[in-house]
Amino acid sequence: MKNILQYDKSKLTSNERSYIVDTVKHANKNGFAVHLIKKRSVVFGGEKSKVNGYLTDEGNVLATATAKPKKQWFYTFVHESCHMDQCIEQARVWKNLKINGRDVTDLVFAWLEGIVELNQDQFDNYAYRAAMIELDCEKRSVKKILHYDFEYDVLEYTQRANSYVYFYRMLRTTRKWYTIGREPYNVKEVWSQMPNHFRNDYKILPARYAKLYRQFCY
Repeated sequence: MKNILQYDKSKLTSNERSYIVDTVKHANKNGFAVHLIKKRSVVFGGEKSKVNGYLTDEGNVLATATAKPKKQWFYTFVHESCHMDQCIEQARVWKNLKINGRDVTDLVFAWLEGIVELNQDQFDNYAYRAAMIELDCEKRSVKKILHYDFEYDVLEYTQRANSYVYFYRMLRTTRKWYTIGREPYNVKEVWSQMPNHFRNDYKILPARYAKLYRQFCY
């Protein structure tokens, strides 16, 4: 495996630098390569799906785009590293991603790109499973923020996290991922309106959130 570590160490705190070192070691020990790429986005799946970071067990890569403010890319890295933990642990939410051997997140992105067609029930099922793995991931991220004593407001992080989890419910009507640079968790007009605690049910997208996504994320 080959790591690609392109990031500005001078802008990180000692705890943040330690976290990257610890995560790279943990990743490599478990067969994952870490790609920190000095670009504004990385490609997940097809060319149309540009994202800020991803974790895939097909090729075993943890990737994050680092050509952006540290507060943005570093916490994307923390988030994606928690997906790696889910995979390594074979957590229940991770196992639920597979349907007939296919990853539902991959199917959602393939649907966004027009590669596959899904009926309403299929899409709702797949998108909800994808959202639930994100929710579990965000809860893990909060624990890491507290454990490593990162300089981050946990209540604010939770608001940003909720804006991402709820966003999956928006996809059915837009059939489009958010625009890079307009991520719900990076747009204050969006994330600041979200609850600062994790909820038990994300099946229904409140109309006021849908309005914010339409206005600020596309």
